[in-house]
Amino acid sequence: MSPRKELPAALEKFGGSIKGELGRKVALLFGGETTVVVRGSGKGGRCQEMTLSCLATLASSTKPLPCFLFLAAGTDGQDGPTDAAGAYITNVDVKKDIVTQASECLETSNSYQFWSSYNNGQNHIKPGPTGTNVMDIQIVLMNFAQ
Repeated sequence: MSPRKELPAALEKFGGSIKGELGRKVALLFGGETTVVVRGSGKGGRCQEMTLSCLATLASSTKPLPCFLFLAAGTDGQDGPTDAAGAYITNVDVKKDIVTQASECLETSNSYQFWSSYNNGQNHIKPGPTGTNVMDIQIVLMNFAQ
């Protein structure tokens, strides 16, 4: 699965279909490692890119969003050759004016730089090395009640 194109579309479709099936509050947990095609000489990793791709895709959408959190991180505390394990976004982060910057960083595989500067780095996940390496995890929390 390509984190740039297929995951955001799948989440949007899946989220819409489960809204009526599972109730008002939903938690989805995924595991495994995606692949990333490196473009340019930027710095980042697959989890940071996945989260940035979700942000860019959702910010480009005209559909209303529920309250949500999306997180992608490596359980070893590292994502690519960086000191970050990954990144997260919420519905508050989804803004139209972020699309251009996010797209530019995706085109040069520079997700680390984006997350370092966006929101003063608060969306970057930096726990340090954990001493474990189970897998990458992705968490989606949705609240349709609000």
